[in-house]
Amino acid sequence: MNNNFLLLLPEFIVTGLAFVVLTLDLFLPERRKWTLPFVAVAGLAVALTTRQRACGMCLRRLIASPGTGCFAERCALLA
Repeated sequence: MNNNFLLLLPEFIVTGLAFVVLTLDLFLPERRKWTLPFVAVAGLAVALTTRQRACGMCLRRLIASPGTGCFAERCALLA
């Protein structure tokens, strides 16, 4: 059995991003909280980029058509 953690990396990034944003929200003063949406968008961009790389790897390794799964994964990350 081959465990490929690259396929789970976007979910790990989004989970870590949630903890980072919540921690920043807890400790930032009120006048600096305007930066939180930018941190969240940057983290989601990293997660989507990682997902794109993982889907490229899926397309080369799987026989079934994973394009719809990758599209659904991108939509879930954006939601």
